Amino acid sequence: MPANVARLEMTYLDIALNNVDWTDDYVPYYFYKPPRITDVQPREGPTRGGTHVRIFGSDFKMDKKILCVFGDKKTRGRFISYSEVECLSPPATHSGIV
Repeated sequence: MPANVARLEMTYLDIALNNVDWTDDYVPYYFYKPPRITDVQPREGPTRGGTHVRIFGSDFKMDKKILCVFGDKKTRGRFISYSEVECLSPPATHSGIV
């Protein structure tokens, strides 16, 4: 996909294998601005997990499929606002940076 210099939110996608015979499917293709994280609070918690971690930034999307990754463990995130997401920290086998 080329760069979105026109700042579109959505366009339609068709393809051709020979640069002549184009499809006419008009499948929608959506652009989004990747979220940006500026802060995380709190920055530490117990290894038993269960800490409500607030992630601050910009361009978060209102979505039910938000995932937070702590090391190799994934947990569901919760949309609070376009500038805040919340996650519950999972249990960890040992302390350390994730």
